[in-house]
Amino acid sequence: MPMRGHNYYSEVTANGRITLPAELRQLLGMVPGDLVEVRASETGDSRVIEVRRCDSLIEATAGIARPKVPYTPPEWHEVERIVKEEIGRRVYEETDQ
Repeated sequence: MPMRGHNYYSEVTANGRITLPAELRQLLGMVPGDLVEVRASETGDSRVIEVRRCDSLIEATAGIARPKVPYTPPEWHEVERIVKEEIGRRVYEETDQ
């Protein structure tokens, strides 16, 4: 990746905001309005913050909402059955007109 070995510096404002330097935004292909994911991790004595561009609102918000009750995802065969039923319903509706 062309950014390897480059350091970029930005000051944290009183509101907790940082500005990504223009060169970094250009390297990442970021434009105003892009969504980013910010992830914090800790390994030993190091604390790291990762910032990456999200390609979609779905990607940016995936996993934000958690169910109030324990959730067990359906088995794959059940998901497959539901999808086949929905495809069949849509095909029927399109050909029934």
